[in-house]
Amino acid sequence: MTAIKSIKINEKIYMLPEKPTNKKETFSGDVYRLQVEDNDLAVKIYHSINRDDPDDMDFFPPQEDLEKFIELSPKMEPLLLSNHMVLDLENNYIGCTSYFVEETRKDIGEVIRNLPCNQLFTNIFLLIERIPEVSKYRIALDDWSLDNLKYGTIRNQVESEKIYCFDDSNYRMNKEDSIRIITNTNYACANRLAEDILGDLNLYHALIGKMRYSTCYFEYLERQSRGYKNLDEYSKEYILKK
Repeated sequence: MTAIKSIKINEKIYMLPEKPTNKKETFSGDVYRLQVEDNDLAVKIYHSINRDDPDDMDFFPPQEDLEKFIELSPKMEPLLLSNHMVLDLENNYIGCTSYFVEETRKDIGEVIRNLPCNQLFTNIFLLIERIPEVSKYRIALDDWSLDNLKYGTIRNQVESEKIYCFDDSNYRMNKEDSIRIITNTNYACANRLAEDILGDLNLYHALIGKMRYSTCYFEYLERQSRGYKNLDEYSKEYILKK
């Protein structure tokens, strides 16, 4: 848990809550729920790390990258990019914020398995539709997994109950590669999320060989699960047939 008690967001000082919201240790930092004006924010305070060590820098974005994420964040939901930089009282960059997702269902694996298929894939494809946009701005995505999804609502937003992808700690601005390469790499990141979901459904070894012929694994999974109530029903019937 961070020892920092007071932080600055947009030149205003706020006191952090006593305890973070994350229940398990994270690589990049502790997260606190904080009301800032009319918004509930998830405030991440990075772990104390050696900023002169390139290996330690892997767990949070450089300040100039974060500034770009903040600029783009309003038009990227349900991909939650950071929307504020967090400073300590000496104006050192120590963290970031994004909108706090009030989870209406805590177990994201259960959500993936039991949401009606049409609702699930509508949510997933909303995320994937953001890939060309972030790629255009040279953002390289990373770490799309079940651990970085939440299903819930964001305060003061209409029709906000959906699946959100959060935590841009490992995202980076890629100034070296072409937009085409960045785009392809980002779609591969989405495919790794599909692989994670397949593992949770006990379907990874059964389907991964077939899915690798598809550019977008979720498109393949959506086609294969048509006619089923949800992925739980699809996976159970698929396993029984085998």
